[in-house]
Amino acid sequence: MPNPIMGSSIPVCSILVVEDNIDDFELLEHHLLFGSEERARLVRSDCLAGALECLQYGSFDIILLDLSLPDS
Repeated sequence: MPNPIMGSSIPVCSILVVEDNIDDFELLEHHLLFGSEERARLVRSDCLAGALECLQYGSFDIILLDLSLPDS
C-alpha cells in the first residue's frame, strides 16, 4: 500500500528521444507517458546534430537513440 508523504513530489524524468520516424516516436511517447501523470518530459530530435544541440542547452536523465539515423 502506498504511503504518500505530505508535500512531496515525484521528480520529472527528462528524456531525449532521437528518432527520425514520427510514427515510432509517437508510439514510444504513448507507452512512456500512458498513466505517468506527467512524470516524464519528452524532447524529440529527428537527427543527431539536433540532439547535440539539445544537449548544449539542457540536461537529460535518459537518451533514447535511433541507431539508423541518416547523419549518424
